[in-house]
Amino acid sequence: MTLMSQRLTVIELTNQTTSLAGSIPGRNLLAKLIESVKSPTVPSPVFLDFAGVESATASYLRESVMGFRDYCLRSRLPLYAVVANAHPDIIEELEIVLAAENDAILACSLSPENDATAVRIFGPLDHTQRITLDEVSKRGQVDAITLSQTSDEVGSTAWNNRLVALAGKGLVIEEKKGRGKYYRPVVE
Repeated sequence: MTLMSQRLTVIELTNQTTSLAGSIPGRNLLAKLIESVKSPTVPSPVFLDFAGVESATASYLRESVMGFRDYCLRSRLPLYAVVANAHPDIIEELEIVLAAENDAILACSLSPENDATAVRIFGPLDHTQRITLDEVSKRGQVDAITLSQTSDEVGSTAWNNRLVALAGKGLVIEEKKGRGKYYRPVVE
């Protein structure tokens, strides 16, 4: 896991509330998340730790979790939202939001020492995006030209489009090096 990661504990930011509901309270959490996060100098994950929270409605998650992920992407902060330690009921509600918006987000289990395990994607990804994500995970860091050299059927433009789409969802980190763009996993 990246040493520069941050952990925001949802239950602390919601005054120990274990059942979260509604779009307005979701926006309130979004404001607290934005206020609490530190802007790093290097790209890094921000773990939204749901440990202790038993339930959250789709409207709450849309406004808070997806709102925070979108805020990070739109503001060009080098932050990548990852849902951590979410109860299965929360994941079920999150999947409703993701399916409705044809979107995806990273999730994991997070230890007290900030070790991420069971990293997975929730939400729909098409077959080519899954293949691309698998390649990024397998290689650690890759660019479109390198990927195009692995296949006679898929050119660098197609690989680039896939990588950009994954970066647009916050599923991979995009970094510029010289004139090229390289992509790597958010959580290793």
